[in-house]
Amino acid sequence: MKYWKINLAQSKSFDLDIVSYYNMNEDIIEIMRLQKTEIDWDDMYTIKDAKQRFNDGLFCHILFDNDYPIGIRWFYEVRPNLYGFNYFISKSRPDGISHKFFEQSNRTLYNKGYQTLTAYCDDWNDKMWNRVNKTNGFQPISVHMFKDMIGAAKKKTYF
Repeated sequence: MKYWKINLAQSKSFDLDIVSYYNMNEDIIEIMRLQKTEIDWDDMYTIKDAKQRFNDGLFCHILFDNDYPIGIRWFYEVRPNLYGFNYFISKSRPDGISHKFFEQSNRTLYNKGYQTLTAYCDDWNDKMWNRVNKTNGFQPISVHMFKDMIGAAKKKTYF
């Protein structure tokens, strides 16, 4: 596993159509359908799992392109930090939008009062590691620091 944190104050703003969701809706179902068509992931979360995430106080950001959802990021609040997971963006995206989505999503979180985002990826996930390395405020951290920062979130079994 590779662990990191992002100082959200260093994130950049971009003019993107990103919406924060705190309840289940058709946009989330649509992005989940898109994920299933583009990713071979046996343990993909289900609609039931997504509903449970919202019941547990999680939220997500969805990126739209021409009014169609093409990206999602999930978050668990552990103020003043956040734990981020299950980042996805469609393969059929405009060039350069993946980085902009990450940055603008982070800026949105900072504007809501969050300071630091923590996350991890599996060792095999070079695309994610390369993405996060280009993100403003990125810093690799140890597994011990990661566990300290996410606190109660580590008790959840769906991530």
